[in-house]
Amino acid sequence: MTWFLDKEFLEKLDLGGYDAAAIAKRLDMPVDVVARFVDPARRYTVQTNEDYGWAAGKAYGFPALVFFGKPRLTGGDQAQINMVVFWPDGSIRFHDLDCLDEELEIGDELLNVLAEDLSFEHTGNAEVRAFKHEEFWHYALVPFPWHLHAIAVGEKDDEEDEREDDLMSVRSWIEDGNFVLQCGNNFFMGADGDVESS
Repeated sequence: MTWFLDKEFLEKLDLGGYDAAAIAKRLDMPVDVVARFVDPARRYTVQTNEDYGWAAGKAYGFPALVFFGKPRLTGGDQAQINMVVFWPDGSIRFHDLDCLDEELEIGDELLNVLAEDLSFEHTGNAEVRAFKHEEFWHYALVPFPWHLHAIAVGEKDDEEDEREDDLMSVRSWIEDGNFVLQCGNNFFMGADGDVESS
């Protein structure tokens, strides 16, 4: 299990610190393509996935994601429902809510609780920005998984072992518009907002 690598990576990651020109040079890609990919203002589509524990929609009229249940890698006390709201000024607000365990299965009961207590409207998808939860490392949305990030920015431990297929993997990831949603596990997401692997 490599969750500890995700934790260390996310704790150090600066979402606004990507050097698009340097990454483009390393990967032999157009700078504008890489710049759009790593732009902190980039919009990511996320679809609801009840099997993995999140719902997408709006809160207070703005895009929002709600994570429900307690991931096994919490590392601390947390509410059973955690919501991230993406405000138009670029800020992100976090809200949490405790509820009964039987209310955590997505359905009318949970959606009513979310609507009444968090002003959340379930739409099935939301266009959101990259983020890291201010308190829980395991809630985040980032452009790269840690291993592709290391290749993209030249942090791989053994440069001599970096092969062309490593660079091609990063190029393909960028060209496909993929990203990672952290919700107690790292979920590799396609550009359409569905889980491709974990």
